[in-house]
Amino acid sequence: MKQLDKTVRVQIHQHGAQYVDDDFVRELNYEHYNLLSMTDDDLPLKWYESQPVIGKKLVSMTLQIEDEKTVSILWGGNTWAFRQALDETGISGAYFEDDTERTTKDGDTKPARQYFRLLKSIDVTATDGTASKVKDAIENVFHNLNMKCSIEGATLVDDSPVAEWIEQELKSMKCLHW
Repeated sequence: MKQLDKTVRVQIHQHGAQYVDDDFVRELNYEHYNLLSMTDDDLPLKWYESQPVIGKKLVSMTLQIEDEKTVSILWGGNTWAFRQALDETGISGAYFEDDTERTTKDGDTKPARQYFRLLKSIDVTATDGTASKVKDAIENVFHNLNMKCSIEGATLVDDSPVAEWIEQELKSMKCLHW
C-alpha cells in the first residue's frame, strides 16, 4: 500500500516592499518552507480577499436583471465589516423577508429576514457613471474581496447592454466567482 505524504508545505510569497532572503528561511525550524520570488501580480490571494469558506459569512453579489439595460445589485452575507464605507458611498441597506420562518428564543415564530445592501435600477447605458459605481464598490469598498455571484430576475438577453456590461466589466474581475 502506498503511503501518503502528510508533510505540510508552506509557501512564502514576497510582496511589495517586503523582502525575505534564503538565509532567513534556512534559519526557520521547519524544513518545508518554499520561498517564492517577489511578485505583485501572482499572489494566490490579494489583500482582503480571504474570507470564511462556508455559511452566511461569505459576501455574495446578486445581479437582478430588470430589463435589457437595467440591473439592480444586492450584496448579502457578511457586509457588516464594510458598513461605514457602504454608507459613505450611498449603498443603502434593507431587510427583506423570505418565505421561511424562524423560531425566537421565546418560542415565537417570525418571518426570517435577510439583510442586503442595494444599488437599485442601474442603467448600464447611462453616461453619468452610475454603472461604474458597482465596480468602484467592489474595488474600493470591498477591496476586491472574493464574492460568489449569481444572476436572477428577467432573462438575460444575449447581446443586450446588460449582457455586454456583465461580460466586459464584471466577468473580467478575478475576485468575482460566477
